[in-house]
Amino acid sequence: MIILILSILFYQCNSLRVYDQTSVDGLIQNNSYAIVFYSVSWCMHCKELKPVMEQLEIEEKAIHPELPIVNVDCSNNDCNYNQFPIVNFYREGILFSSFDGQKKVSTLQRWIVRCMSDLLSKIDEDDIEDLQYENDVLIAIQFSNESVVKTNFNFLERVLKPYFTERTKFVYYIKSYEKDMKINSYVRSVFDPTHYVKKTLSINDVGDYLKFYLIQHMTYPYTKYSPELENKMRLYEAHYLIVYATEFNEGIVSAKALEKYWGKLLGFYVALGSNNVGESIYGKNIQRMFPQTNHIRIITSNERIVYEYFGNWDETSVSEWVDQVMNNQIKPTIRSSKITQQDPLINELTADTFDRFINQDKDICLYVYHRRLSSSFSYFAKNAKALEKIPTIQFGSIDISTEDVMVNMTFRIMPTILMFRGNDHKPIEISSDGDGNGDGSEKEINQFIRKNAFYSINKLSMYNLFETPNHSYHKESYPLEHYKSQLKEL
Repeated sequence: MIILILSILFYQCNSLRVYDQTSVDGLIQNNSYAIVFYSVSWCMHCKELKPVMEQLEIEEKAIHPELPIVNVDCSNNDCNYNQFPIVNFYREGILFSSFDGQKKVSTLQRWIVRCMSDLLSKIDEDDIEDLQYENDVLIAIQFSNESVVKTNFNFLERVLKPYFTERTKFVYYIKSYEKDMKINSYVRSVFDPTHYVKKTLSINDVGDYLKFYLIQHMTYPYTKYSPELENKMRLYEAHYLIVYATEFNEGIVSAKALEKYWGKLLGFYVALGSNNVGESIYGKNIQRMFPQTNHIRIITSNERIVYEYFGNWDETSVSEWVDQVMNNQIKPTIRSSKITQQDPLINELTADTFDRFINQDKDICLYVYHRRLSSSFSYFAKNAKALEKIPTIQFGSIDISTEDVMVNMTFRIMPTILMFRGNDHKPIEISSDGDGNGDGSEKEINQFIRKNAFYSINKLSMYNLFETPNHSYHKESYPLEHYKSQLKEL
């Protein structure tokens, strides 16, 4: 009996704590660091790794008591994984790294040291070459003396934190220099894993310029583009190039040009073959506007006028075209002119900004018009003014006479008003409501907005009992010609 009890106690001491998915989420959020071992009972590799993880937990408890190591048995849980085992390292509540190495305690411990390393580590200058080839991105900061370190260290850590990953390392060393600091960035090319691009910045005052420098010098040759980036990019005084192609590797044609103008021309990529892109309104409009399989666009730093490339898909041709754009040797292709805000309370939308705007947790009131048919805009603007103090309602407008717009809906009248209610985000059109005439009078517009903005004006009001008006909404995009024909009839 004594032997049995001791055996049970020994087993309990050597077994990992088992969590379900819900409870492990709390553990991850409540600890600065956490390791989660996801397994299933029928997996042979999980059985091989489990005793290693148990031994790791015993040894790490003495070294890093602040690092919980737990097991989630996914046999009866929805863990959102389809292959096992998985060992994840979480840092500040975010997945930082997934282990991919030999099933050895020593290998796991080396991985843990990398994952728990300081955000801004001190090194010897001689270590830079080795660190460069161990990381995809290395930012090495040279301080001129210790006092400069003390003055800037906390600020630098705050700025660098959002960019810190297992494959992106920030280090510093102290060496006499004419400026307070020098920043060397080494970025591995995604096209040639053996090739690194180096850039240097010498400054006395880091300030907000460091944020600008980082985003410029950590996205070589390009990173995944999403419409959400558009407003952010307007803050930076640089052009940005977007490659629209079916597969990522088709963008290799721009690598030479992006390397040449690295830091002045930010590179982004839209994979048209991705379901996430293709099924969104943004993706449908891109495919409608650019039916060719490969396309490149450069957007200037100071306005929305863009340069479009539909030429030969080879590195030499693309590089020559980029040279011409960057040296102002060709005229831009104007698909939509620079937006002139008609009213400060009404956001003028494009295809790129439409998705993000209507999917806010607010009521969205959208004025859809053609440049020649905007007679009721003043009535719409009066409502925007009257409701401007209500934070949960937003007003926007979109001009379908430009090509860079959202056009996957049909409208019974033009201009029209759509309401995307915050509780379901399904569009309701004014032409199917009001007095049924769709005359766009001030009274009708006022009644339509106030009736259908119940989510914002009073979430508990009796408006919830109103019958939802019919609306016309189509999943498939319509070509611009569809609306041109409608406008001719008008």
